[in-house]
Amino acid sequence: QYQEKLTTPEEAVQLVKSGDRIYYGVNISTPYGIDNLLAKREPELEDVTVGGASCFLPNGLLNPDSKAFHPNTFFFGTSERAAQKLKYVEHTSAHLSETDNWVYNILRPNVAFLPVSAPDENGAMSMGPAGLVCGPYLLDCCKTIVLVVNKNIPYMRSDFMAHISDATCIVEMDEPLVSIPNLEPSPALEAISTFIADQTCDGACIQMGIGDLSTAVGFGLRNKNDLGIHSEMMGDSMMELVKRGNVTNARKAYLPGVSSAAFLMGTKDLYEWADWNDQLYFLPSPICNNPLNIAKNDNVLSVNTALEMDLGHPVQLHRRSAGLCPGRAAVQGRQILHRPHLHPHQKRPALQQHRPSFPARHLCHHPSLLRPVRGHRVRLCEPETADHAGT
Repeated sequence: QYQEKLTTPEEAVQLVKSGDRIYYGVNISTPYGIDNLLAKREPELEDVTVGGASCFLPNGLLNPDSKAFHPNTFFFGTSERAAQKLKYVEHTSAHLSETDNWVYNILRPNVAFLPVSAPDENGAMSMGPAGLVCGPYLLDCCKTIVLVVNKNIPYMRSDFMAHISDATCIVEMDEPLVSIPNLEPSPALEAISTFIADQTCDGACIQMGIGDLSTAVGFGLRNKNDLGIHSEMMGDSMMELVKRGNVTNARKAYLPGVSSAAFLMGTKDLYEWADWNDQLYFLPSPICNNPLNIAKNDNVLSVNTALEMDLGHPVQLHRRSAGLCPGRAAVQGRQILHRPHLHPHQKRPALQQHRPSFPARHLCHHPSLLRPVRGHRVRLCEPETADHAGT
């Protein structure tokens, strides 16, 4: 079946027609080769909506000069931010616990290009470092699924996998994954890291966000014991804690015995370490970031970087571009928020609150809390213990 569905990248992008709604990737799991090939078809196409988030590298589908492609994102990366400065990208802010809602009700795609690992003996493929942010919901609702097999994508333990039978067609493109280096922390970050480590008890369940601060704090927890990990993102500092034995996950109530997360982001060493690693378990972000699941663990410590704080308004967690907050990050457990110092003469951007395009709903009625994944091609229930996790 794999060989029967195998085709060339050039033939795969011919599946896109005018008026289609396309998913182009998220974060590390973005098939840049396919996206850029599709962008070359711009003269042939009209009114194509493309959706994704957090691109690190230039992406031809986000070219502001294009008249055929209309991007929508829930989180600004380097490419989206550059295009947004020219008023080219539509932004729908969404928590990572709401990406199912973004897929079903905002993007509403009919075509998806999904980077995946090589298949196992049963034909299952991991959706890779950030594929579970949207992947299971795309498999559920898209009529055309192009699986982009990349030998550099790690096979990550999960009950939420793509399968050869899901594919309309399969292409092979071995692209290197984006690597995020670990920088030496400044004296200020070292001081903050020491302070947070002093406030962290043995047995805490940790969540580390993106940025130098979270990395420094993670490495600063090397004197703690019996830590657990339930985090939207897993980075190099968490890998170090697991390797050193600081993380046991013995005291976690939700998915005990494994380090759980929604996506990976870091160095090449991190991606290689995650490949076929039974110490790790990955969930779709609406399940991983589900507040009810987070609340099952005691002593949750969450570290994020904030741009500015106001007691009368929400905390702004990310850098802005043209007055927009790039996206809404995780807020879980006991929050440690760090605001970078602004130079006295640096203009402080006006604080704004950006609401999602879809109607707000009460927490108890959020669809991701009641039906973590819908549809017939993905599991309808979530594992409660490590014994239930794995493929």
